[in-house]
Amino acid sequence: MTGSEHSASGRPPRTGVALSAALALCALPLAVRADAPSDAPAIVAAFPSFAHVPRVDLVEKPSPLEPLRAIEGRIREELGIPAAKAPWLLVKHDDVASGLVGGNKARKLEYLLGEAKAKRVKAVVTSGRLGTNHGLASVAAARELGMPATVILGPQPVTDAIRRKLLAMHAAGAEMRFHSTVVGWAVDVALYKLTALLFPDELYYIPPSGTSDVGSIGYANAFFELLAQTGDEGLPDEIVVAASTGGTAAGLLAGMCLAGRWEQVRVRAVGVTDEWLQSEWLLRHEAQEVFRAVRDALDPADRARVKECDFMDNRSVLTYEHGYLAPGYGKTDERVEGVMRLLRAAEGVELDPTFTAKAMRHFLDRARERLLAGDTRRPLLFWNTYAPLDVETAIRGHRWKDPAAPWRELPPEMQALFEPPKAERRSAAAAIVTR
Repeated sequence: MTGSEHSASGRPPRTGVALSAALALCALPLAVRADAPSDAPAIVAAFPSFAHVPRVDLVEKPSPLEPLRAIEGRIREELGIPAAKAPWLLVKHDDVASGLVGGNKARKLEYLLGEAKAKRVKAVVTSGRLGTNHGLASVAAARELGMPATVILGPQPVTDAIRRKLLAMHAAGAEMRFHSTVVGWAVDVALYKLTALLFPDELYYIPPSGTSDVGSIGYANAFFELLAQTGDEGLPDEIVVAASTGGTAAGLLAGMCLAGRWEQVRVRAVGVTDEWLQSEWLLRHEAQEVFRAVRDALDPADRARVKECDFMDNRSVLTYEHGYLAPGYGKTDERVEGVMRLLRAAEGVELDPTFTAKAMRHFLDRARERLLAGDTRRPLLFWNTYAPLDVETAIRGHRWKDPAAPWRELPPEMQALFEPPKAERRSAAAAIVTR
């Protein structure tokens, strides 16, 4: 992580912008300029004035785009459909990480922490469930930038993996606030949001999963990155992505509009959280807000080339899938575990049971459906947003007061999460007595 900030002083030369804009209005949806810096966001090649938007560098880009040859071969064999010369199933690998920062969280944090750094705030606060990768990544990235971070944690079924994340979060320097009820969690989040609103120089609030008109700009830019990798001829006609807070899908929709590729791609957002927390309407509204945030950040010449899109009512650009949440948020079953085993064995791709494995279930179902229909003219793409974070290195690198029981450094209300249930303690005590 370099922590470099992109500012107006680093804006590319604007020679010929008016002429480029005029030509764009008459010809192509976008005028792609060749003078963007090599480390600039992909969107800057189309809209040079976007270079002044604050950003920090958290991950190397572009992330790899690769075929899923083994998976496609298995599905074709299963359905009795001959192999194709060119790969049809693709994966966009945002499942890359640097320490505790990676996945789709890193793309969003680049702009959120960029804004926080530009505002010179003293601290940041965010929230999420107990096993939040976003919270862990936010703390680690903020620490590298010299900003202390607080994470407000809500209830979720506790597993060993979640316990390790909590230890890593503490090792990364987080102040953790845990609530065993959703109501208590929501109230605490509201109070911190209010504090950030009243004292913007002191505290910067990062929404859950980094989903906001600022954070989701990371995925508007990611669509431009994908377009640069595929060109129009290789652009997928469908992108399958997990949708929890919806920021990733919303950013991709905004990017499609900004890139002038509206209605050329359909985003299939797979709902992986409770429906009362997210909906298709909210996701569409988020996409509209991200689009407006990018458009409003451009100078007049660039803004003149941006066309409005119908985010709220267009049915051809978004499908919101509801049928893959089972057995519930943060829970897994044999279907989910089976998909994880399949991708690991066939492609060496790691998925998580909360988000990406459930989205992959839909991706595989959709692949079968389209193969049976003979609809393989353009690729079907899975956007892998999960990155296994290096929690063990963070835990080992921390100087624990009691290495045998490191959880004792956590807040008292969280220490109980590391203790076995009373029934197990009674069984252990009975075993000791009878030995």
